[in-house]
Amino acid sequence: MRSRVIDQLAREYNLTVNQVEKTISSRDDGVPLSYLVNYARDIVGDLDEKKVLDLEERYRTLTELEKKKATLLHTIHKHKKLTEALQKSIEQSYTRSELDDLSLAYRTKHKSRPVISREKFLLPLVDAILEQSISTGTLEELASPYIDSKKQLNSVPEVLAAAKSLLCERLYENSDLRKIVRNYCADRGQICSTRLATARKKKKISRFESFFNFNIPVSSLNAHKIFMLRRGVDEGILQVSLKVDQGPLLAQMREVIMAQNESIGLELLELALQETLEKQILPSIENDIMRGLREKAEKDIIDQVINQVERLVMAPPFGQHCVMGIDPGYKSGCKIAVVDNNGAPLATMICYPHEPQNEIEKTKTSILELVQTHGVEAIVIGDGIASRETDQLVKDMLREAKLNKIMSLVISEIGTSSYAASSIAGAELPELEFALRGAVSIARRFQDPLRELVKIDPRALASGPFIHYINQNQLRKYVRFTLEKCVNTVGTDLNTASRFQLSYVSGLSDTLSKRIIKHREEKGPFKRKTDLLSVNHFGKKAFQFSAGFLRVHDGEHPLDATAIHPDHYELIEHIAQHNNLTLSDMLNNPKFLKELDFERYADDKVSVLTLNTIQQLLLHKGRTLRSSFTSISLNESISSIADIKPAMVLTGRVSNVTDFGAFVDIGVHQDGLVHISEISNDYVKEAQKVLSVGDIIKVQVLKIDPERNRISLSMKALETPLLNTQNIQDNKKKKKKKKKKKVVVQQQPQTKVEKKMPSLEDLVKHFNRLG
Repeated sequence: MRSRVIDQLAREYNLTVNQVEKTISSRDDGVPLSYLVNYARDIVGDLDEKKVLDLEERYRTLTELEKKKATLLHTIHKHKKLTEALQKSIEQSYTRSELDDLSLAYRTKHKSRPVISREKFLLPLVDAILEQSISTGTLEELASPYIDSKKQLNSVPEVLAAAKSLLCERLYENSDLRKIVRNYCADRGQICSTRLATARKKKKISRFESFFNFNIPVSSLNAHKIFMLRRGVDEGILQVSLKVDQGPLLAQMREVIMAQNESIGLELLELALQETLEKQILPSIENDIMRGLREKAEKDIIDQVINQVERLVMAPPFGQHCVMGIDPGYKSGCKIAVVDNNGAPLATMICYPHEPQNEIEKTKTSILELVQTHGVEAIVIGDGIASRETDQLVKDMLREAKLNKIMSLVISEIGTSSYAASSIAGAELPELEFALRGAVSIARRFQDPLRELVKIDPRALASGPFIHYINQNQLRKYVRFTLEKCVNTVGTDLNTASRFQLSYVSGLSDTLSKRIIKHREEKGPFKRKTDLLSVNHFGKKAFQFSAGFLRVHDGEHPLDATAIHPDHYELIEHIAQHNNLTLSDMLNNPKFLKELDFERYADDKVSVLTLNTIQQLLLHKGRTLRSSFTSISLNESISSIADIKPAMVLTGRVSNVTDFGAFVDIGVHQDGLVHISEISNDYVKEAQKVLSVGDIIKVQVLKIDPERNRISLSMKALETPLLNTQNIQDNKKKKKKKKKKKVVVQQQPQTKVEKKMPSLEDLVKHFNRLG
């Protein structure tokens, strides 16, 4: 059983059987993902954490499927109906739907004894019609011997009706027919939705207007449309169904069922085939198709969440600077907290600059006093309610006080409430009330997003309009996996990390993290990684799996500050000695490290792949360095959707990326949408491959719909226009002549090339041409 699963995984993932076997065995033995991917490359090859996790999930799915196969084979063998061909078909089934089709005919059917007796009585007639073995006489003559009042078969029509019912059951259980219908529906089926008559009385149905007369191929549905259709059904607004052209489908089914002779039962068999397709097989396949679409959509949404969380956690840290965090609000006021370089609260307060209190000047004075008293270097506002107004107030205050060096910006506050209400926040900030803890968290996450966000429940970091449709345990699992990946990619300072960050390090549990903190407090900072072995109950396995992801800066061994695993220290010391260099000199000589042929040190213990990994880690001092922080300046004259006009060029930050485009925060309450067709002049298949949450981009306003609170934006409208045909031809001629004279191309306004700005009329004509 296991070997068949391993072989199938190797085919599906294009891996060797040995690679799959070792990867699965390692995971079964408890080897952490991050360690396996980063320090056991000889086993996993080029697989990353996500691929290993997917491989592991698929292994479990196939293993469960193999158990079902064994049960099914045992059942069929018990009834003496197992043939060699059927056994082969079952063993080669690797999806739930395929196995369900094959098992359908052998499931227990709950029927009364009279019904079972009648069906057995009619079996010869049904077999004769299905096998099309009789071509002489009439169907009535064939059915008349089966008239029996005791079987409730009082006439030929009743006999034929009962026979047709049995024929439909046999056809419904035919796995070949079901496979034809399933493939046809997947390739050529259409998902249609209409508005229910009862939806007229429903509120907020405008969001579903585009689905009132909706028709799209099954293969073209994306996650957003799938969940919108599901939401419409759940809210009693939409009716969704699968539509297919039954003519060509029936023709394919006839090729499997109908023989090339003149059987007297062909007409009845044809009627049974049509009825089975319409009333039984299609509804069943529709459920399978819908379930498959939901599973695909859930997987896509989880992938989007993983990407969003990774971008959020890996955002550039501001560093050890004094920061003010503001959790904005209207009636509840703006909760304000100032934290020092290490994130400790220095001062807190609550101000009410917005309606209904409107204490604007008082708030400005209070914030300015805190800024001047504590030397605040940045003010960050959570992106919740009243964030735009609060940001504008802070900017006005800074401008009036001529404090231009202090930045003010809006950042994500996702998970803030979850942290504020948690026992972790209660233990860290016992003197602060719930509302103010959120402001502290906002300030801290700006200093170092990773360090702060690891304290938050993984589920609370997932956001999106369809999150509640996802399996929550699965969602939590993948978000936690993402956090672990980020922590291990960046590396963790053994002497400064909190127990929450340590608990995400490969091989470390929350219990071990607490013991490390306790040891650090009692014995002082760690001087070497090997000092971990003196921590209470810290075993060799935990050290092996965690050591490469921990850092000891300014310690006794230079390699302890790198991502090199202690298992390879001796090898690197040998390489340095072999090249007549001290270890420190070699580590501080990137040119030497880049030019050195590491592969020549390969042997039976260390592979070429491992040596190449070591070289990269030495060159880059680790795996991934987070980029430096970049601020964004929004247009101060824009505070609401009413201030936006077509053709405006704005700067914004990407707040969400979906299958159909990206939402961009441009400084108003409603994010604008850059449709996937407006991202680039080049074809973009997946928006996620071009844009990520947190990206700062320039956009041009295409259309505003105040009634529906919708803003259409474009990125491609700002791309450098293509040269016209004549220019292209001229350019080719100049290249042939190898002239060095430059062709002046129309550039963006921020370049030094002079450019004639198009008029508003020209822009309107341009967008009309774009449709």
